Amino acid sequence: MKNDNLKTILSELAEQAAPTVEINLWPAMQAQILTSKWVEEKGNKMMKTPFAQKMFFRRTVLALMAIAVIFAILLATPLGRAVAQDILKYFTTTSQKWLPPWPMPAPVPTYTLETGMATAQPTLLDTQGCGPVISPISSTFLCQLKDAQSQLGFIVKSFPARYVDAAFHVMEFNLETKTIELSFLGKYATYNIEQGPGDFPTEPMGYAVYQDAIQLTQVGKYPAGYAVGAFIFSEDKSMTWDPTAPEYQLRWKENGYWYSFRINLYGTSPQSMGLTPAGIKEKMIQIAENLVSLEQGAGQLTAGNQPSIKDSAGFVIKEPGILPKMFHQVTDGSWSALISNKVFSNSHPGG
Repeated sequence: MKNDNLKTILSELAEQAAPTVEINLWPAMQAQILTSKWVEEKGNKMMKTPFAQKMFFRRTVLALMAIAVIFAILLATPLGRAVAQDILKYFTTTSQKWLPPWPMPAPVPTYTLETGMATAQPTLLDTQGCGPVISPISSTFLCQLKDAQSQLGFIVKSFPARYVDAAFHVMEFNLETKTIELSFLGKYATYNIEQGPGDFPTEPMGYAVYQDAIQLTQVGKYPAGYAVGAFIFSEDKSMTWDPTAPEYQLRWKENGYWYSFRINLYGTSPQSMGLTPAGIKEKMIQIAENLVSLEQGAGQLTAGNQPSIKDSAGFVIKEPGILPKMFHQVTDGSWSALISNKVFSNSHPGG
């Protein structure tokens, strides 16, 4: 019954575009054949006439109208609406374009603490050439990724080297929620990929997305959501949605895991990357469909061959040897960073 309705709708649309009573193809074709010139193009003969162009245009319009109708019918069905609503949940959304100022955090109290000699914290990872301790200075991105993956207990996906040319920046992971974020710095943009099992985590409202900015799309065979823009701080610390902000997000679920891919341009336009705004979306989908893991080989990963800070600095880097008692040293840096705590991992460039 639904198929019959769809056929009826498409037939009505076709009739409106080109009424049957107005179509008398043979006299028109006969006249065009007698007066038209044939041209060779790549070995195939084809006739280029105003009539042929008009018919091609009509077919194109009909095809686009058919796609629009099918998409509208899909969203009109309970299943289509459910899929759309589920994709909206991939983001923390708001129906407002303005958000009130964030509450200011209370000042952190200071204490006087006794100090003691710092000791390196070994990991339980089978290092396989990565060294006895995972360090931000002497360890490479691959060693740090291997360590994080071992502690999280699942295969972490990262950017493919053939599509993303960037340097590893920071890595953050949370062992309680089993989530990880990888950040890379390219010539024109930063690239971030977050992932974890189950459902997308709820984010603070300052990281929300204006709900009407979300577009439905696909990553391979998986439904996905795409959004452009960001909430920008005003002078009074409130936030206003800016649809022109150069922040692009793509989110989808795949085999029980969620993925959030974000590109932030350095205050430039997509043209700086040789892309149109629509091209950014296509590029992100291409990258998302080709994410790779450490198990596929170091050469497949962006920054897979990036040396450690120690090897690239050209001089001896010293680390703190004395810390307050009950504290231990964790890694922090800007180009190769990983804080590996039993509860939470976080790093801040330049800290």
